[in-house]
Amino acid sequence: KSIVFYTSQWSPADADNYDLAVMDLATGALRQLTNGRPADRGPRFSPDGTLVGFLRSYDDAEPAFCTVPWVGGRQPTCYRPPGVTVVGFAGWLDDRYVLLTADAQGEYVLLRYDIATGATLLLERQVQLVDLSPDGHWLAWLAEDPESGDASWFVSPVEDLSRRRQLLLNGSPGTFLRAWMSPPKTSRPD
Repeated sequence: KSIVFYTSQWSPADADNYDLAVMDLATGALRQLTNGRPADRGPRFSPDGTLVGFLRSYDDAEPAFCTVPWVGGRQPTCYRPPGVTVVGFAGWLDDRYVLLTADAQGEYVLLRYDIATGATLLLERQVQLVDLSPDGHWLAWLAEDPESGDASWFVSPVEDLSRRRQLLLNGSPGTFLRAWMSPPKTSRPD
């Protein structure tokens, strides 16, 4: 088993760039996955484990969603959906589709992006933060009401955002710490 994370270990002290690294949990061996001036953040393994997706920020260009084989050996492939600026990578839906947050001319939106074709599907508007459950089936997001400016958390199955539920604390929207938990394992008597 391995973990992937971002680090400034290979960056000059005065630089603001981060590279991705993979660590083998059994041996502690550390391997650099990306390099260069861009800042690479938010890495996540694809469901089949062959790719790492991440957000790449540049000094002189718009950010991009990128993928790189977790074994390394090639430069990342980067994607910029047309008409928007990618600002976040929420996670993989499967080995082809990812969830991205983007700036669409001043409005933050949630998109489903097809890395094979470049097709996008607008899922939600006025999105501030997004969190995908570890199993990829549930989505939590913070959305702003365009009229009042108030923000609320919602949760829904990924395949049907219309089944959203607003998260309320004592009957009103509050501040929540996002944490996905599995149900406790129970033992059944024989």
